[in-house]
Amino acid sequence: MREDEKGSEGVVLTCPYCYRSTFKQTSDLRRHIRIHTGEKPFNCHHCSYSAVRREHLNDHLWRRHKIVAKKRSQTVVNLSL
Repeated sequence: MREDEKGSEGVVLTCPYCYRSTFKQTSDLRRHIRIHTGEKPFNCHHCSYSAVRREHLNDHLWRRHKIVAKKRSQTVVNLSL
């Protein structure tokens, strides 16, 4: 990760793959880099689905398995009776 100075606004992070430099937070740059690397760190425990973002996994859990995931946690609640 390369850092470029941008005047008095602070540091702007630059993608080492495409040189996009609109990232102000390291987490945003990390998430963006997954586009280039193909990394999908969030895996469904019920099927083979994997996602780049946790929100996408949570959407999948609801749509496919009717499971609601708690925010910021790996704990899930199954709504099927």
